[in-house]
Amino acid sequence: MPYIAETFSEFWTRWHISLSSFLREYLYYPLGGNRRGPLRTYVNLMIVMALGGLWHGAALSYLAWGIFTDWRS
Repeated sequence: MPYIAETFSEFWTRWHISLSSFLREYLYYPLGGNRRGPLRTYVNLMIVMALGGLWHGAALSYLAWGIFTDWRS
């Protein structure tokens, strides 16, 4: 609840949500996370990383970057 913050610094901390937190909580977990087997886990990671790549720029090169980043790890 950011609006109950007493300082601007605290407000910013409460208001801010990182991209990785957002993708994890609102995309990866609802897709099933890693609870549906190794293949489904890999597919979920590919989806999340591809969307993370698109977040950085709406171009196919960023989509490829997101997929490649996931593939390397």
